[in-house]
Amino acid sequence: MKTTKIHEQSHVGRLFRVLNMLQSVKYYRTEEIAEALGVSKRTVMRYIDDFRSAGFEIFIDRHCYRIDKRSGANKLFFNIISNTDEWQTLNNTEQFASAVKMKRFVRIEEYISAHSKTVRTRDLEPFEITDDGKFVWCYDPQDCQCKTFRPSRCKSVSVLSKPWAHAGSFRSEDIDIFGFHGSNPIKVRIELDIMARNLLLEEYPAAKPYITQMSESEWILSIDVYDLRGVGRFCMGLLKHIKITDTPQLKEYLLSEYESLTE
Repeated sequence: MKTTKIHEQSHVGRLFRVLNMLQSVKYYRTEEIAEALGVSKRTVMRYIDDFRSAGFEIFIDRHCYRIDKRSGANKLFFNIISNTDEWQTLNNTEQFASAVKMKRFVRIEEYISAHSKTVRTRDLEPFEITDDGKFVWCYDPQDCQCKTFRPSRCKSVSVLSKPWAHAGSFRSEDIDIFGFHGSNPIKVRIELDIMARNLLLEEYPAAKPYITQMSESEWILSIDVYDLRGVGRFCMGLLKHIKITDTPQLKEYLLSEYESLTE
């Protein structure tokens, strides 16, 4: 997870990225778009044809393409798209990636922090984006430590002219499928029925490589986590559909959480 290139995206996410590139003042070759998305040139051309069929006006200059978002129907389409959460998250991620590339600070507006339970504006030094684009490692000068931030929780992100000031302090850690990071992994092993297995994959698709099928109706999740809160939250909602094996720490954590709820 040490790259600024976003590899794993949904189909809608890829379409939004193409639109985001094409609405620039620059004309893009299909090769450039294909390389940025990790897809073939044929796929890019199919996306462009789909945009045309949907009513977008696309300008061509010597096999290069762009969309003027101020022109005709394009303006209406972009006004609609710009209000979607996925479009905003994509734009935020692109701003983080630009800042990493240029080694500059960013300003994130109204960031919703689940950890500190605050909503505030911060100036940060982003230095690494996870492969799935869900997290950005940043150095927070105010707290003098490295943290992860989710582009989806920012109202907006803007690149500042201020260069990095604490590069020597940049440190990242592995992140588990539940979004927690650390350096001391905890091995968890959980038996899943069909419902638990399906819900796990729907909410956490990255869990797939760590699931082994044992029978027609039983699967085993065997994975390292860095905090019991993430996997604990998943288990608490499915107590009748899971069985915890060989993980005493997780059992103790769930018992403690259950007791706190019944006090």
